[in-house]
Amino acid sequence: LLKVYSFTDTEKMTVLFMAHHLLGDGRCILNIASEFADCYTDKIMPNYVEEHLIQSLDDLPDKSDLPLISKLLIHNVNSKWKKEGRLVDYQSYSDFVKIYSESHNIEYKEHMITSNTYQDMMKSCKENDISVNDVLMAHMYNKLRTKKLIIAVDIRKHLSCYATAVSIISKSKTSDIYKKAKEIHQFVKKKVGNNRQLMLVLSCYLNMNPGLLDAAAISALNGFDSKAGAFVGVGMFGMAKPESYSLTNLGKIENDNIISAMFIPPASPAVKMTVGVVTVNNTMRICTSENV
Repeated sequence: LLKVYSFTDTEKMTVLFMAHHLLGDGRCILNIASEFADCYTDKIMPNYVEEHLIQSLDDLPDKSDLPLISKLLIHNVNSKWKKEGRLVDYQSYSDFVKIYSESHNIEYKEHMITSNTYQDMMKSCKENDISVNDVLMAHMYNKLRTKKLIIAVDIRKHLSCYATAVSIISKSKTSDIYKKAKEIHQFVKKKVGNNRQLMLVLSCYLNMNPGLLDAAAISALNGFDSKAGAFVGVGMFGMAKPESYSLTNLGKIENDNIISAMFIPPASPAVKMTVGVVTVNNTMRICTSENV
């Protein structure tokens, strides 16, 4: 779930953390990188934290379960999957990922917002009572000419070390960034204030047969023959072709042992473009992965 590569020269060391989402959310991985820097540079040992995984729907906050119709739909497709009597083994999935990667191009771009510009952004956000994420979303809506964005949401007040994702449909028609960001702020506030909508992705996963969940992407992309898997991958998760846009902001940290950091977002087959953001020592770096 975690691979660490280091590249050194006479003055500094570059470290690449490659982490599976099962290990933890983006904030967790950022904390691991920060603790690594402190341990390596100042010999500060990280504190041991007992692992706690979501075991069942009972671990989610109240009123998080799926609506009855959605539960019946998943129950039905679970039954169909069970009747198929198949499983995706790791080697088959690994082989398919290699073939898929060779036939699909992902383009990465990076943009840096320096300390002075970032401080000006923070000042404007405070004056308008909005977040930096609201501003980033406003820019994405305008630039990409889309009405829907999928954003990562920190849910640590409910569950430690976990994040979820929600889709935000913007009805704002203004092109003014801060006016649009104010309206977006209200859309996001309403969405994350409803546990059923906030926990929708996690609740869906917990209701679904794990083997079926494994088969969803590879079935949607014709790498595994399963009607139940294809139904979930295509009809429910939209993995047949990249059409959506996503934003994951890992947040802000300050660490004297880190010169700079970049979050390289994963490239999902369902997402046209994923924007990854992280701010270290008041310098924001934005990296995009785009299916081209």
